Amino acid sequence: MNIFQEKYKHLQSELDEKGFVVLDILPKNIVAQLLDYYQSMPNAKKEAFGFHVTLDLTSSEKIGQIAQYIRDAILPFTDEYFADYKFISPRFAVKEAHQNSLIPPHQDWSFVDEAIHQSYNLWIAITPSTNDNGTLGFIPNSHNVLDNIRATPLPIYQVPFHDYAMELSSEIQYFPLQPGQALFFNSRIIHASQPNITDKARINIAVEMTNREATLIHYYLSPEDGRIVQYDIEDSFFNEYSNAKLTKLYQEKKYIEHFPEVKRFEYKSKGISKKELISRCSGKKKRLFGFFEW
Repeated sequence: MNIFQEKYKHLQSELDEKGFVVLDILPKNIVAQLLDYYQSMPNAKKEAFGFHVTLDLTSSEKIGQIAQYIRDAILPFTDEYFADYKFISPRFAVKEAHQNSLIPPHQDWSFVDEAIHQSYNLWIAITPSTNDNGTLGFIPNSHNVLDNIRATPLPIYQVPFHDYAMELSSEIQYFPLQPGQALFFNSRIIHASQPNITDKARINIAVEMTNREATLIHYYLSPEDGRIVQYDIEDSFFNEYSNAKLTKLYQEKKYIEHFPEVKRFEYKSKGISKKELISRCSGKKKRLFGFFEW
């Protein structure tokens, strides 16, 4: 199902084929407003953490306030490009100037039933995003090769390329951005970012998007038996749970609360070798992998 307006059908085609597009989305005054807002937060800088998101804050109320501020600031400009969509979990994502800020090749969570809908990430540069400070990059077409579900917590839940994820770094194509530019990409695509070796933080906004009528879901790896637990969720879920918080929950052998459990099922994604994955991404073959439920 398309997410771009009809007048941008060329961008929809590019998104479907490559898995990502570059957009000029925010004007300078809105970028400056968002940067000022982030920098006004107490203890915004977290050098020791390398990479962090505002979803990791302890106050769910504050997380919600930040999400609403971002939503209000960017909505007039996303409306220009997209049709019948909704935001999921607006947040600041910050890569500090730190040797531990590398993000290895990975896929984002599953947010919807991908047999029906798709989800995407709108990743907006608030400061310059460069090769030196860890801009984002992709393996083009990888979203068309893998359609595995992505449960949390990652990387405890292992995607099909888990065993050689770091070896895929050489296949990543990186895209520097100026403030106000964005990368819009499919949640399934393999993406990564290098360490920030500058002396300043790289600050951006990340917000998932999907079609307005899509039901939000979450897959969580059972800490007891390794089955997948599926929940129906709302956007408020992300005020309570981040990957870091879900990792702690898993380690404590606990389950998600306050959201209805739909079902539990065993899941196995078919393995794929590094050679085959790279070959299929280059050859633009359609998705091959699904899941088995029994």
